[in-house]
Amino acid sequence: MKYVFRHHILFACAAFYIALNPGAMLHASDAGTGRVAVVVADRYPSGPAGVILEGAAVGIEKPAMLGFDGKSNCFTLDGKMLYRNPVAWREWLDILAAIQQDDRLGVSLTMDLDIITYGGLSRRNRIAGNLVRADKLLAGVCFGNQRFLGDVQLPDGYQPVKVQKRNGVIACFNLTNYEFIKKDDEYQRQKCELQIFLLAVSSKKATDGGHIPDNEATAQLETLVDQTNINHLRDHQAEYLDVPLLAKAAAYGEAAAFARFLRNSNFNLAALHEIMSTRNPSGVIAPEPAAKDAMKTMAPTTTEVTNDADKQTVDAKSTTPKPEPQAFERKEE
Repeated sequence: MKYVFRHHILFACAAFYIALNPGAMLHASDAGTGRVAVVVADRYPSGPAGVILEGAAVGIEKPAMLGFDGKSNCFTLDGKMLYRNPVAWREWLDILAAIQQDDRLGVSLTMDLDIITYGGLSRRNRIAGNLVRADKLLAGVCFGNQRFLGDVQLPDGYQPVKVQKRNGVIACFNLTNYEFIKKDDEYQRQKCELQIFLLAVSSKKATDGGHIPDNEATAQLETLVDQTNINHLRDHQAEYLDVPLLAKAAAYGEAAAFARFLRNSNFNLAALHEIMSTRNPSGVIAPEPAAKDAMKTMAPTTTEVTNDADKQTVDAKSTTPKPEPQAFERKEE
């Protein structure tokens, strides 16, 4: 019975998502297992009422070598393609560390307006604070809450309509689907998507202080909430993502998408974090062998690690099979 109710909620969420985003296509099977279902049920302990950053970068070719230069805050792929870090390198370090701990990244506000962070972010982290401000701005637009909007200028001077029947309805904003193109010798972001979906929630609190979805009310969402503001957000998405607070949130999402791309390309994020944590970060790193190649034998192995100073041989004495550490070159001034 719980299984049936859970998937009833997910189907309603997926259906309402399509109603708000006519250009988005979810296959029939996606009602139970697609991106909306994953976001709502499988990846978050309670209905997320905030900004989340999902997905890996698409359109970048898997490199055999990755370089980083701290002075220019740029990555190089195979020594020829450039990728400019969309955030300050110290913010990138925080995102990199967070992705290592938990693939999720984002924030949510509880019923008492306390902050829940997803992934490895601290609530005191600057990134979390900026995402909370972006969430309040987006919620201000969706529900016509002038207190959240402040003096921010919206595209076309839009004045959101005050939503009257909002009781028990929350909004989640998902920055995802980051796609890149080659332009000369550089990878540039071509697009990203701001997904908006609503959840009807119970008056009871989840164990983390967040929201508990209300299955009966969720099924009636289309008649509960005025969609005028959401339609404006959807139709002017590019202009909204130029608003400084939202542009910053989109940049965080891009950095997270690039980090997930590197992880999916077998780069050791911990080793990359070590390179970038130096005073003058600069270095080159290669991807690790695929797991099936790295775990062929249970016998101790010998791995060679190189840097500018010297070459040293390290005996791997553990009997636990591990991927061989990749060779990396660190350059410090």
